[in-house]
Amino acid sequence: IGGSDVAGAEDDLHASMDGKLDIKSFKLLNLTKEWVRTYLPFCLQKIDRVTFGLLSEDEYERLKETEPHMPRSRSKLAIPFVGKDVPSRASEFAHPDIIIGLSILAYRYEGLRRPDFETDVIALLRANFEKEVGPFRLRKSSQLYEQWVEQAGGQIKGTRKNVSTGTTTLSMDSWVDVAEEDKTV
Repeated sequence: IGGSDVAGAEDDLHASMDGKLDIKSFKLLNLTKEWVRTYLPFCLQKIDRVTFGLLSEDEYERLKETEPHMPRSRSKLAIPFVGKDVPSRASEFAHPDIIIGLSILAYRYEGLRRPDFETDVIALLRANFEKEVGPFRLRKSSQLYEQWVEQAGGQIKGTRKNVSTGTTTLSMDSWVDVAEEDKTV
């Protein structure tokens, strides 16, 4: 397809959507187009742990010793690398959309690090748990955590897993605990 064909198709699409979408939807559509055409190809051409990546725990500690005023964001977001497994000492990506895109890719490729899980994900889950009402074990955050533990092959103290159905139920002692919690909440 030639460039003029694409431009003509875009104009036709723009004209047909003009009366159907509100301003916010149009802005989101334009942002999506920009992302798909510009930022995503740029991010996908980068190579994890060669041109970008996340700092490992050891790398972060070493850099913190040599650069005491290093921002904490360098430990959570993707940063440029100058070579294979060699993070840049100071530079960061300038465009926020590129930082977000490369950070998503880096976490997808490298996985969520244990300290990130403990300090960020579990802290958020706890904060949500404290805002919820009802018996502790019946709150959404508690059930989500229980689901994570089960999927990891673990079991939460006070629960029993029915092997034939795959469901988890509270033991009798736990029901007493839930009833007590219900009185205090």
